[in-house]
Amino acid sequence: MAKLLMAFVSLLFMLGVHHLCANDGCFPPRLVEVKQKASNAIGAKQKALASAFRFAFLELLKDQLGIEAGDAENISRKVSNDQLSDCVYDYSVEHEKYSDSFYIAELSCRFSKKNIAILLESFEKRAEDTVEEGSFRRSDGLGEITKPIPIVVLFDDFICNFKRLHELGCRITMFSPQVVAFVLDGCSLDEFRELSLKYANIK
Repeated sequence: MAKLLMAFVSLLFMLGVHHLCANDGCFPPRLVEVKQKASNAIGAKQKALASAFRFAFLELLKDQLGIEAGDAENISRKVSNDQLSDCVYDYSVEHEKYSDSFYIAELSCRFSKKNIAILLESFEKRAEDTVEEGSFRRSDGLGEITKPIPIVVLFDDFICNFKRLHELGCRITMFSPQVVAFVLDGCSLDEFRELSLKYANIK
């Protein structure tokens, strides 16, 4: 455990991320205009917030993470309102108007990078590709590969390359506000290096 901690500390200094600001923990704000009708004002506001978060999440998947529209919509349909609320870093409401049954407002929300990554990783895992802890199986059925290769990258780099890393079969082992640790099988390492990301191996 001590060696692992030292590896992370060394990586942070090597990559110069020890001066990260607070906003590095969330994505840029998303502005959404909402108009919702319900049986009462409170219900209309609750529905409006849930709808705004859902719309902002869908736009985040497509614009920020580069996920195709169809795949993004499929992911969004599988995410509950509670799961989505857990991913909201913060939000603000302006130009709020409401009546007995309507609610209208402009909402700006920011999503937590860490919670979004955890959520997406839970949907993107392919359990059938994992034989057991410490070994992998080729997707073409050619048999097992040697021990997986542990890698650490900056959190922002992981988020920006999430789709491609998943395609390479990465399996996440740890999150932190600065870095993500995961493992790759040997046949994916050369393709991973083509991404030109700064990374470190955990021995």
